[in-house]
Amino acid sequence: MKARANMDRKLREQYHKRTFSVRSGDTVEVVRGIFRGQSGKVNEIEDGKLIIEGITINKTDGTAVSFPIDPSNVKITKLEMNDSWRRRRLGGE
Repeated sequence: MKARANMDRKLREQYHKRTFSVRSGDTVEVVRGIFRGQSGKVNEIEDGKLIIEGITINKTDGTAVSFPIDPSNVKITKLEMNDSWRRRRLGGE
């Protein structure tokens, strides 16, 4: 499932786009919610929600589980540019 998120101001100026698709490997920062201000690499996208490295919540039995974050609550701070489609889409090739 696709997930789009706003880009950081620096990336907006560089690529002249406001939003872009989020993929595994992108670095994002949470801008809303209980994890505001935390950032990390996207591990996977599950049912339209982002699973971000280092963002976990503790269950009542004490185990830590990853907490899914909606893409509208994050901003992309660094793009993973290994894909040729992404480079063409952003004008890098």
